[in-house]
Amino acid sequence: MTDCPLEQLPADLPAGQAGRWWCPLCDPQKKRLLAVNARRNCRNSAHVREVAGELGITERLAHYAVALTRWLAAGRPIRSDAEVAHIHSHYCCPCRDYDARREVCTICGCKTRREGQAVRNKIRMATERCPKGKW
Repeated sequence: MTDCPLEQLPADLPAGQAGRWWCPLCDPQKKRLLAVNARRNCRNSAHVREVAGELGITERLAHYAVALTRWLAAGRPIRSDAEVAHIHSHYCCPCRDYDARREVCTICGCKTRREGQAVRNKIRMATERCPKGKW
């Protein structure tokens, strides 16, 4: 887990809020104000992923299960070798969210390879798209 980037509210607010601390990531509505600037784990999983640089195994498996179910339900459509190679070299490889060593998108956690079977390659599954909308 990652610590919340706590911010202090201005002193000119009504009593009960002035000088209190809050996390803009996991409490944007300022419902859980803290009396002191204490360390605590941030509840915003997107922020935690961004800081950690990768998804946990549970999130990766959940994303894979959704993608696989969608692909199977559509009749297992696949992209051609040329399409897969183009997507991989023009969109995935240059992306800062692509881990080339592990061949994984760090946003969704899926394997994205230049070649390979659809079951092991998100790009090959014609039902799937880039989480950032690049392809």
